[in-house]
Amino acid sequence: EASSREELEARLKALAKGIGSTTVSIFLREAGLPAMAPPLSRFELQAALNLQLFKSPEKASPQALAEIWRKAGSPGSLAGLRAALLRLGRDYCGKKRCGSCPLGELCPSKGSPLTY
Repeated sequence: EASSREELEARLKALAKGIGSTTVSIFLREAGLPAMAPPLSRFELQAALNLQLFKSPEKASPQALAEIWRKAGSPGSLAGLRAALLRLGRDYCGKKRCGSCPLGELCPSKGSPLTY
């Protein structure tokens, strides 16, 4: 049994190669334990910027994304939004596959996606 949150995080990271802070944060969040939100991945950032959720990369943060989600009164979870942004950025924005993007004409950056 871990005696502190820091010890628990360290033990989780030590379980296997490749388990880092982001994986631990997601695991703890899904387990219902409050955790710091993991930083936006480059794919999440890319998709969010292409969708014009943020005006610039400097304004993008997990907290700002959560506030946008809250104000929109959107159904579903913030974790679901982040997973969707990650897939969108990885599979479409990052590969400049606007023509086959599921958001199609809804994307303000269609045809000239930002890449990072």
